[in-house]
Amino acid sequence: MKTGKIIFSAIAAILMTAGFVSCSDMLKTESKVVVYDENLTLDQATDTVYSIMGIIQKMQTIADRVVLLNEVRGDLVSATAHATEDLRDIYNFNETSKNNKYNQIVDYYAVINNCNYFISKVDTSYVRNHKNVFKREYVAALAFRAWTYLQMASAYGRVRFFTKPILSGDEAESNFPYFDAKEIADSLAPELMLYVNEKIPVYGSLGGGENGDGTSSESHSSSKLFIPIKLIVADLCLWAGDYKNAALYYKDYLAPAAAASTKYPTTTSSVMWGNTDFTERFNDTYSVQFGTNFDNTAITYIPMESQDFNGVTSELDDIFSSVKENNYFYDLTRSRALTSLSAKQVFCYHDVNPSTYIPKYVYVDKDLQSDSLHKGDLRLNSVLTRKTVFDEESSRYSIDRQTLNKINKEKICIYRKDVIYLRLAEAMNRAGLPEMAFTVLKYGLCDANIADYVSEDEQTYAQDNGMGELLNWSANYFRPARIDYLPQSNKVDFDGSATYNTIGIHTRGSGDAAVDTTYVLPAATDKKDLVRKVEEMIVDEMALETCFEGYRFADLYRIGMHRGEDNDMYCDDEYVAVHIAARDADSPDKNADGFDMALYNKLMRNSSGYDINPAFFLK
Repeated sequence: MKTGKIIFSAIAAILMTAGFVSCSDMLKTESKVVVYDENLTLDQATDTVYSIMGIIQKMQTIADRVVLLNEVRGDLVSATAHATEDLRDIYNFNETSKNNKYNQIVDYYAVINNCNYFISKVDTSYVRNHKNVFKREYVAALAFRAWTYLQMASAYGRVRFFTKPILSGDEAESNFPYFDAKEIADSLAPELMLYVNEKIPVYGSLGGGENGDGTSSESHSSSKLFIPIKLIVADLCLWAGDYKNAALYYKDYLAPAAAASTKYPTTTSSVMWGNTDFTERFNDTYSVQFGTNFDNTAITYIPMESQDFNGVTSELDDIFSSVKENNYFYDLTRSRALTSLSAKQVFCYHDVNPSTYIPKYVYVDKDLQSDSLHKGDLRLNSVLTRKTVFDEESSRYSIDRQTLNKINKEKICIYRKDVIYLRLAEAMNRAGLPEMAFTVLKYGLCDANIADYVSEDEQTYAQDNGMGELLNWSANYFRPARIDYLPQSNKVDFDGSATYNTIGIHTRGSGDAAVDTTYVLPAATDKKDLVRKVEEMIVDEMALETCFEGYRFADLYRIGMHRGEDNDMYCDDEYVAVHIAARDADSPDKNADGFDMALYNKLMRNSSGYDINPAFFLK
């Protein structure tokens, strides 16, 4: 088997060279990786609750880092002249020392070792009233550990892997193997699959109240603090290349077959022009998903403290937005690549005649507006604002002010609904169902849309290959919606029926994609070619939908792994490197104006093969 080059050889080296921590430093007990007594058994309710909340507290230390290492090393953000040295080193892929605040792998291992301890010590045999009392917490710890390992692997490439708690310095010196993301997924998925139907712990509402200085901290629904088991299992399958099971698990979470189970249709949140001559600003129900409707959109988030003296707070607001604390100088902004991608989209609307429900539609000229954020897709405009402010202290403060309203600094989201739909599309596409994957983008998944837009050949392929369940989206919950501008009818289907709730993800910002004749399934020479072309559309939609949220580098790397499989390689480093080096260009093309050939060469030069000496990753 060919090995291919791994871009993580460059990325992991850049993060972990220049005197990075040794194994014993990384796992030493005095670093608070271990917080429990070696002889303790967790067999009381208070033990388990405090312990599992302790793991969540450990996750606070990596929350910002997960977002930043994915966004800063991706293609969607640009570092400003005011970015800190630590951020610029990460952004430029410079050799990064252990003093860089974002290069602290020990904090990931703190989460993992606390999970390992809990998993090994909790009394899973304890039964009360015919119920296994601590099973939910046990499975929650398995999920936290798996998620954290995936974040480490996407940040550092190959990482030391262990599932037993490290309780002494001698144990920290053990010769643990180095695993990449696929090996981690292959190792952890089997046990989690045993508990795929286990429910998450529920402790009611947590936090909230006054801080003592006139401000209030946010309350947290405990149900949002845990990772649904089906989602982490689906993620593991996706990283492992088990696309069929990944798609089935994602689907079973979004649309479980059981009638009483909670279903997750997309609903119709979107940002549209305010009128049909495009002179008025927007009707925006998209950005509220990250604001007032956050708790209805987020599936899982890491709760952060509201003030420093309470514990770990998030710095993401200071990094992405102009606030008094940074004198309104923000560190990161949208890249040219993201801005160009957004502007290139065609915004489509249709005007529905309320008596006949016959759709009519036109296309917005993307050059109609001078501001690039008013062109094409409107999601970027919805969540990111820039303005110039002059005041009497303009010499001290930045007059260029930016606000990013995608970040809730007390709730760092790690799973939300649209992210799951995009991963479902990614999995279905690679499982041999590109038409269904495209339906996620253009129409939304429901029985009616599958019948109308997925060929009989592909439906038969799904049935014959054990994926027939992907065709079943209950009409009671998943029905096609159409969006129009008429004030008397914001959600109208062609037959006039009421309350439809499923749209294509592209409709979030590009108008009604379902009637857009320019947004179509691409022509292809064969099915393999179609899969790769639909995959490109999914990658673009990931950029438009999830920019700034902390997924991008991992998404590019995982797609690179998929494409590597096509050529019997571990990862297509060329694909990943070209996207990153094109963040100041209008397209991921080496010949594009603004392409950073020096960065491309830096990434590729250090990619020296998959079977690399593990010491290269950890020094």
